[in-house]
Amino acid sequence: MFFISLKVAIANFKTQSSLGRIGKSLVRALILSGFASLSSFLALSVSANPTCGVEASDRLIKDNLRKSINLSEYQAYLAKHKAQLEVCRSQDPIKTQALWLRLDPGVKTETLNDVLDRIVNQGYNAIFVQVFYDGRILLPVSDNPTPWRSLTEEAVKAGEVSANYDLWAEVIRKGHERGLKVYGASSAMNFGHSYSRVPNRTSALAINGSGEISGENSIAKSQFDPKSDSKPSLVNGQSSTLTEADYLFIDPFNLQARSDFSGAIAALVKRQPDGILLDYLRYPSRKGLVSNVKALWIYGLAARKSLLDSMPDLGTKQLMSMYLDAGKVTPEAITRLQEINNQGNKLAATQARSKDPALAAKLVEQMLWKLAVNHAYQGVLSFLDVAIAAVNPPNSPDLNSINKSNIPIGVTFFPNGNLQKSGAYDPRMQAWERFPLNLERHPMTYTTCEDGKCVANEVIRVVKALAPQVKICPALAGTWGQSWRGHASFETQIQAIRAVAPQISCVSHFSGLPDPDLRVPKAGL
Repeated sequence: MFFISLKVAIANFKTQSSLGRIGKSLVRALILSGFASLSSFLALSVSANPTCGVEASDRLIKDNLRKSINLSEYQAYLAKHKAQLEVCRSQDPIKTQALWLRLDPGVKTETLNDVLDRIVNQGYNAIFVQVFYDGRILLPVSDNPTPWRSLTEEAVKAGEVSANYDLWAEVIRKGHERGLKVYGASSAMNFGHSYSRVPNRTSALAINGSGEISGENSIAKSQFDPKSDSKPSLVNGQSSTLTEADYLFIDPFNLQARSDFSGAIAALVKRQPDGILLDYLRYPSRKGLVSNVKALWIYGLAARKSLLDSMPDLGTKQLMSMYLDAGKVTPEAITRLQEINNQGNKLAATQARSKDPALAAKLVEQMLWKLAVNHAYQGVLSFLDVAIAAVNPPNSPDLNSINKSNIPIGVTFFPNGNLQKSGAYDPRMQAWERFPLNLERHPMTYTTCEDGKCVANEVIRVVKALAPQVKICPALAGTWGQSWRGHASFETQIQAIRAVAPQISCVSHFSGLPDPDLRVPKAGL
């Protein structure tokens, strides 16, 4: 997901005098709905006609009623458009049309009403609200049991909202009034660089065999030159370098990280959203495939211990430890192993097949590489299990728990995040084809082409890999009515998708992308 700066948004706003006095507040609310500018959002009303949109005359009446003191008539129009939206979507091939949304923490009720009305006007019947991102969480300052700061903290300090202000609950309530399903979109394994400043959490960070952790702004920021591209630090007793700016990924095997995340999700679910989406369910990205064990993010204390403890015997455990340290298996290591008591060692058979230590080393390294890769994948899958249990706790003792009825869970991913070729793997390790069948799949299909067929090709790859009963809801980038920086218009992309996968009945939109030189974070990448 892509965002813009407040300065750019306000600059665009100044050219749109028709918005009147609520303009600045509306800009703040729209910054994080993904629109490249306020003008691009307004353009939705005039340059395109998405399906199930509200007629222009009705939009104007509703807008005027919202600004008036006649709240009963305004509520009547909300109910009218809610009913119309429900009927229209039930008859349209796209049953769910969602918009990704990040709300300004200090957004006022009037502005929030306006934004949600505009979303309904465009025929959207769902919103995916970001609730945990960049190391902040959308919980009230007075009711935040997590190690992350509340997103409303600055607004509270500025006197814009009270410490009890629950924006997450507010948007759910107002969304439901308009017939919008409201999902909470949460970062998963990317905890944000602020997490490194929480006491006793350094051992929870993901680390690779080169001593790197992800996120240049994390634990070494205050100790080293902030202008340096790579900052050394100590993690798990070894020198580390911070990578992938603005992100901080955790070791998915770490129990403290699991507990912290479970608590955050449980607190968010208490507001009774219609679903939860999990983003960043992966390891850090880098160009190309990886084929060396030191490129894997399995060197955290918990990850390494779990891997070594899973080895079938002492000999294999010793070899794996040497392999992790050296990044390879040498003939000398094989020779040393032969000097160890091999009783019960399952590698003995492999060694016996060849008296050539070099060949034996090659065979053993191939086996250990596969074990290490599978362990990395298992980290993602096991962390997903933790998230699922946090959303829908099994056998909850509280019969009145609001979690007693299962809340839908979706997972975002890149279609090529599970890529493997000739023994090399995508470092993100997004094994989306191995996720539970009852989870919604939200492939982020951001590829660019004029006719949308490249997007359709990514979607059909996902469709072919999954069982027919799995719900697939592609996330699209661009805007309505026109192409945008190589992205075909939304309607063109949807048409291309349905031409090859007519069963697709759900799509979501990231609307408009900012200039790349703004250096702002991209969700899910």
